[in-house]
Amino acid sequence: MKTREEILADIVMVIHEQLEIEAKDIKESDYLYEDLCLDSLEMMELVAWIEAFYGIEIDTDDIDQMYDMTIEELISMVEKFLN
Repeated sequence: MKTREEILADIVMVIHEQLEIEAKDIKESDYLYEDLCLDSLEMMELVAWIEAFYGIEIDTDDIDQMYDMTIEELISMVEKFLN
């Protein structure tokens, strides 16, 4: 089971690669849409990566809620699915 810090590192890495934002500039308090400006395609790519990497399936309702989530809240959601 991954720790919260490992999940954070994984998500920061994929956002860094996907959006070309410096990893050091990505904070747990950043909102996926408002602060990091993930558009719908980038959000679906993030969802696909999370599902494949962690072997989980995120339902449509959770995906819709992700637009208003911070990275911290996303980590909590991933933890919920992993438990």
